[in-house]
Amino acid sequence: MSKQRAPDQPEGAPGRRQVEQALRQSEERLKTLIANIPGISYRCAYDEHWTMEFISNEVEAISGYPASDFIGNAVRSYASIIHPDDVKMVEDTVLAGVRRRRPYTIEYRIVHADGSVRWVYERGQGIFDDNSQVKWLDGVIIDITGHRQAEEALQESEQRYRTLFENSRDPIMTLAPPSWKFTAGNKAAVEIFGAKDEAEFSSLGPWELSPEFQPDGKSSADKAMEMIETAMRNGSHFFEWTHKQVSGEEFPATVLLTRVEL
Repeated sequence: MSKQRAPDQPEGAPGRRQVEQALRQSEERLKTLIANIPGISYRCAYDEHWTMEFISNEVEAISGYPASDFIGNAVRSYASIIHPDDVKMVEDTVLAGVRRRRPYTIEYRIVHADGSVRWVYERGQGIFDDNSQVKWLDGVIIDITGHRQAEEALQESEQRYRTLFENSRDPIMTLAPPSWKFTAGNKAAVEIFGAKDEAEFSSLGPWELSPEFQPDGKSSADKAMEMIETAMRNGSHFFEWTHKQVSGEEFPATVLLTRVEL
């Protein structure tokens, strides 16, 4: 006896088991993809409470709370862990993105379960139905705490350097290839060379603030390059030099050139 096809099943159409198996495989692939995303994936309702319909398990690693706490806002809403000072900024950014029908991106803080503050980067967008009504918000949230801490440490370091640089009583200047002209000079450097300001000082090279020849008879331009090459090769170079002010008045100096690795 031949197998009968269901009345509403077109010839060649996959059977129910095949459809179910294909659906399970598709769901498994989606779960694997989401699990491998280095951040939180979410879908939330576009309602007053941003009710979370789905949020990946990575939320626990970032916030300290399990995903089950957020689904349907069962225990807490995601908005409840956003730092109080950032809540309005986040809401305004999301709403503006939805109104423009464009993805929104924002960096803000969340409060971890242990009370610490984490920085996150979020990118999401509104999902619209056929009537142009917002159905959901889909997006990803990535922990950028380490990146922000590194930025803040760098800013603090730069500020300390800038304070030391500007307040030093010794003339400090920097120069860089390929022109080897000065790129910056502190207040003491600007004053000792009689320049109008740092901009004027930075437009010149060491040989332009030197007499044509050094006391040993060598050209200042040639000898300046020798000194720079020695410092670049050895890491630093200390030597005697005759400089001159912008006005032309000469003065003796001791110079320490130090190579800075960037």
